[in-house]
Amino acid sequence: MVMGIVGLIFSFVPCLGMYALPVTGIAIILGALALRAPKDGSPHKGKGMAIAGLVCGLIGSLIAAYWLWAWMHVKDGNGFGGFNKEFKKGFDEGIEKALKEQSEKAHKDLNETAPDPTPVPAEKPDDKAPTP
Repeated sequence: MVMGIVGLIFSFVPCLGMYALPVTGIAIILGALALRAPKDGSPHKGKGMAIAGLVCGLIGSLIAAYWLWAWMHVKDGNGFGGFNKEFKKGFDEGIEKALKEQSEKAHKDLNETAPDPTPVPAEKPDDKAPTP
């Protein structure tokens, strides 16, 4: 019963609940063995505690199995509708777009502040003499 209760409580811990599987597995095994072995010749002695340990172990195993399933799907990045892949794709596209915009803006600013590289034609001297 103690292993079942500990496993059940441990299975509720987010991100660590999957590690309760060994504890709850042991609780299931011990609970099943305790149901089969009567104490002092009486078939009812300790039966309630064995059932409690077995039930806690089963419920804890189900919760821990859910955490394991969720971890496997999130770890690979393809679970839950491919959210991680789509997020990464959108993030990368956003970064590329921002870098392109910054580059274009820098070139535009540089062209506005830089002197015009085309040569300015020299003024032709007038053939007329200045009038006094």
